[in-house]
Amino acid sequence: MVVYPTSPGPQFPFEVVSEYKTLISTFETGAELAHQQWRFPKRSTNLKYDVLTAAEIKTLWDFYTARKGSLLPFWFFDTYSTDDNGNPLSYTDEYVGRGDAAATTFDLPGKTTSARTMYLDGIPDAGVTYQSGTGDGGADRVTFTVAPASGKLITVDFTGHIRYKMRFAQDKLTRELFRPRLYKTGIGLVERKAA
Repeated sequence: MVVYPTSPGPQFPFEVVSEYKTLISTFETGAELAHQQWRFPKRSTNLKYDVLTAAEIKTLWDFYTARKGSLLPFWFFDTYSTDDNGNPLSYTDEYVGRGDAAATTFDLPGKTTSARTMYLDGIPDAGVTYQSGTGDGGADRVTFTVAPASGKLITVDFTGHIRYKMRFAQDKLTRELFRPRLYKTGIGLVERKAA
């Protein structure tokens, strides 16, 4: 899968929104009962840009048209979000995949990752080796010594640059309004979760 252009970079502050789907039932007494629908958040962002050259605008427009608006997904690496000291952020309980009792290699949801802990159904698994940047789009990879059992949920905690499978939020844009949108309102990206 293709990767969103890293150049030109969006303006700061860079903001990622995490959406959780929770069903709230309200009772006659005013009490509430909450039920989590999504195990993992769905992220979105709105990319705004400072002054761009004609070539940079063309790069972004060509990427948008090649993705056919919101039809085709792409990888987006958040290399912009950092802590107060400029270091990559730490992420907890990020989705990697599900075991099928055959596959041993999985892409991690990030690159330049460190301080990694892999989990199978919430239990740490130390029988793994890591490969830097060898996954789809340049993500890091993990190889289990023994293939995770069928249906096992594979998650990871790590520090690094997280990777999202995104699509464009807008399916209808004109070339004439593309430039002002990049500067004023931004171009929306929405995470596309696996079916």
